[in-house]
Amino acid sequence: MESLAGRAYLVTGGSSGLGLAAARSLIERGARVAVAARDRERLTKAVEVLGASAFPVSMDVTDKGSVDSGLALAAQDFGGLDGIVTCAGLTFAYPIETLPEARLRHIVDVSLIGTVFCCQAAIPLLRERRGRIITVSSASARHREEFPHMGIYAAVKAAVERLTAELRDEVKRDGIGVTCISPGAFESEIAGNFDPDEMVTAYQIWVRERGPDSDGVGDPRYFGEAVAHALSYPPGMAVDFMEVRPNVPTPKV
Repeated sequence: MESLAGRAYLVTGGSSGLGLAAARSLIERGARVAVAARDRERLTKAVEVLGASAFPVSMDVTDKGSVDSGLALAAQDFGGLDGIVTCAGLTFAYPIETLPEARLRHIVDVSLIGTVFCCQAAIPLLRERRGRIITVSSASARHREEFPHMGIYAAVKAAVERLTAELRDEVKRDGIGVTCISPGAFESEIAGNFDPDEMVTAYQIWVRERGPDSDGVGDPRYFGEAVAHALSYPPGMAVDFMEVRPNVPTPKV
């Protein structure tokens, strides 16, 4: 495995949750990280916590111009990029039948289209260093015991997995490695967007129909460790897919 010391990465959704954990793990291994997020106040706080090896990039992944300029800025500041980690994503707990159109589009825009924009902008920059792309899926894309009423999110993440597989074939001749990492339930702020009443309904279904126990909630640093591991392979070797999930039977009530 290769050292990450001196390498430069950009992490979207890096101001909180899994993105912040990924940025921290990379910095702990000596890398420099462009932390990209839309909320400038939270972005500033995250960079302060991460220290001098972190560089703030104000970016809206749903805006192609914002993504293009954000990656160009990071590459200019670092003198190039060795990889990108697309952690930006969000969801809402609604049945498919009643999911509001605006929220449907928001999920797709951030988690799928935003991932595409980031990959498009990153590829020309990564060719120079035979860099890496890491996309982020979700255990909800394949495990029925995950939290309910997130069907569109699960469908979008399944699309990200297929996107990643196609991308791997397209860029391998350029020496770019591509990995999809699928996290299970980790401590994050993803539920902060949920409508309280809809969340209660989904929780009740989760308990009643999907068993009395869950696999627990993991420390996000383990997701960060998975990212760092995937980025540590030498050129010509890549982890295609990795799923990281907590494994502690935990009563739901």
